[in-house]
Amino acid sequence: MAGKNKFIIIGTMMIIATVGQSKIKEIKNEDTVMFMEENEKETNDDLFVKFVDGNAQTSEKNVELVSQTNINTKKNKLDKNKYIAFEQDSYGILATNLEELNEDYIVSSQVFKLTGIKDSLEPFNRRMYAFNTQLDRKVVYPVSRVYSAIVPKPIRKGISNFYNNFKEIPTFINSVLQLKPGKAINALGRFVVNSTVGILGVTDVATKFGMKNDPETMGETLGHYGVKEGSYLVLPILGPSSLRDAFGTAVDTLGEGAVRGLAEDKLFFDTGVFDEKIYGAARPIVTGLNARSMFSMRYGDLNSPFEYDLVKALYYNYRKIKIIK
Repeated sequence: MAGKNKFIIIGTMMIIATVGQSKIKEIKNEDTVMFMEENEKETNDDLFVKFVDGNAQTSEKNVELVSQTNINTKKNKLDKNKYIAFEQDSYGILATNLEELNEDYIVSSQVFKLTGIKDSLEPFNRRMYAFNTQLDRKVVYPVSRVYSAIVPKPIRKGISNFYNNFKEIPTFINSVLQLKPGKAINALGRFVVNSTVGILGVTDVATKFGMKNDPETMGETLGHYGVKEGSYLVLPILGPSSLRDAFGTAVDTLGEGAVRGLAEDKLFFDTGVFDEKIYGAARPIVTGLNARSMFSMRYGDLNSPFEYDLVKALYYNYRKIKIIK
């Protein structure tokens, strides 16, 4: 009797194994995109995944067209609507925590295409976003944490206030150009009050006096007069921008730098407090670390496989609001 039970058990196991093997062979055929293989590639940032309707066009980009998938690991239903194109990209940024290539990913990808955001520089932007991500994760953020541990927060806040005070200059200029006298007077008042009562801008006394910080940029001035934002642009270190805003930032920086340069000559160089060459090399590093130490958000905090697209959408919506106000 015991021997018969053993034969029955062994026979049952063999049947299960045979059926399971046949199912695996049925699923793993030439027309199936196996998720685990592609996920492993994405984990190594080898590919950028793009979903397209119907027959993907390969003339514009160097892409490898993958056959239509006939497996859905979530609901075990056939997917006969979508194709997947894998563009060769050594800085692919598809999140490594994506669990499966399912309809949720496809729908989300298509939604971003409906936002109307122009991104003609997308290949460059994605590589620059990946570069900024790695630079921040491996260098800037860790060093800024050490910096913040060494330099007390009141001192870091004072440094930030000192340099941010000069941003009132482009705000004043752009407010005048946009015919906003109230904002122009507020910006000039903030600069004067913080530069005097606020001890060279180290403390933001103006805010306590009711003069709130309300910046205006050249990008907003151009937008105010109908200049389109142009293509989305990811700048090295600085991050999200557009062709219009990048130009505006350059103009604002020149105006701000001219006034700051005069102040630095009188305060630091003429008095012998700092050597001009050493200060010139150290200032961008110190101000950059100081600014990074003032906020803790990091790349990847959105915890989304569409972080690049989300940041782009958030940036464009933010800029639209700034220009309208």
